[in-house]
Amino acid sequence: RQEGSAWVNSYTGSLTPGRGYIAVSGASAGSGTNNASFTGTLNSGDVTVTLTRKGASKTGFNLVANPYPSYLDAAALVAANANMEQTIWYRTKVGSAYHFPTINTTSGAATDASGAAASVTRLVPPMQAFWVRTNTDNNDLVFSNTYRYHANATVGGSVVTTTPLKAKQSSPNTLVRLNVSNGTNLDQLVVYTNDNASNEFDKYDSRKMMNSSELMPDIY
Repeated sequence: RQEGSAWVNSYTGSLTPGRGYIAVSGASAGSGTNNASFTGTLNSGDVTVTLTRKGASKTGFNLVANPYPSYLDAAALVAANANMEQTIWYRTKVGSAYHFPTINTTSGAATDASGAAASVTRLVPPMQAFWVRTNTDNNDLVFSNTYRYHANATVGGSVVTTTPLKAKQSSPNTLVRLNVSNGTNLDQLVVYTNDNASNEFDKYDSRKMMNSSELMPDIY
């Protein structure tokens, strides 16, 4: 489904390149998996998505997706497009609750749903949806082949050989991870230092996406 739309049991039709979609497996209990089939031409070249800054809540947040059959460097994407916050967010399920891992694309610092030192990275797998935030309405976000990466790409001096968006990444920053847990799920805050950061909110800072679930604790 599209964010903000009703769920459908079966969807047949065209997906808009660059637009984020949410899908939940309809597999019966015990099987755990099912298949999604796609047909058509693989995307290449520029893909433009118009971002909006409307609404009384979550203003400026837009769900977009990697339109390519390769990995996408989200840091290069947001840095090259004007009026963008330098952070991406994505939603993942931990147990029975959803969580919002946050990645600051400037520093590479990120939260992790497991509470461990391992963190997600800025490399987005093919077809993965993620949130961005625009500072202006009707702002065009342009995906380009320039931002595409191979699976075994080098990030921060280390070669990423596993699922990049959820893989370990070393960080050049001195950081502290603070976890709050209800015994089942946890939320994480990352506090780090960077010589180039200012005392004000800047590209080294990331806004918090609240989980909005009684199953998931929130640091705020």
